[in-house]
Amino acid sequence: MIAIANVLRCKGVNATFFDTGAHDSTYPGTVRHVSARGFRIENHGWDHDYPAQAPTGWSISCLRDHIARTLATREHLTGRRPCLFRPPGGYRTNAAAAASAEGRSAAPWSVDAGDRAQPGRDDPAYVTRIVADATTPAVDREHPIVVMHAANASHEPESPVSGHRGNTVAALPRVIDWCATHGHRLVNILGES
Repeated sequence: MIAIANVLRCKGVNATFFDTGAHDSTYPGTVRHVSARGFRIENHGWDHDYPAQAPTGWSISCLRDHIARTLATREHLTGRRPCLFRPPGGYRTNAAAAASAEGRSAAPWSVDAGDRAQPGRDDPAYVTRIVADATTPAVDREHPIVVMHAANASHEPESPVSGHRGNTVAALPRVIDWCATHGHRLVNILGES
């Protein structure tokens, strides 16, 4: 997360991080550091469970609990309360209703950089693949939201979803440059530069 924040700052780009409450609890210093650098850190649920993994599926009460616990943790760590909830995996089951019940909005994404399950080592071919996925023709549409991953989810095993993010860090400057040369103004999810 810090390496990605550093690239964004060096390139003069604002962005939004969607982080789980479990990750925040495990890495409070990282969350404070990224927030202090001015980046929004929004709600990605408590533990990144998908509907089939949650004991009650994604019932509204289950999601509300995940959202509320993450809100409390984030506010404790940063003094800020996220206003958005991005459901893990892009699943939408009850996401908008649960977010609304907690006074938040659900925030989808439109372009997936495909960097979630990258190898546990630097791989130039994988960097090229991330850049290609993040700069697909879909990115040319108005107001794309590109999702890239700063970490693996707290509960995911190291294999096949590596916590290594070196390929994302290496791809990010190329993605930023591509977006800039194609006329995109890079902003955080609230449109702030």
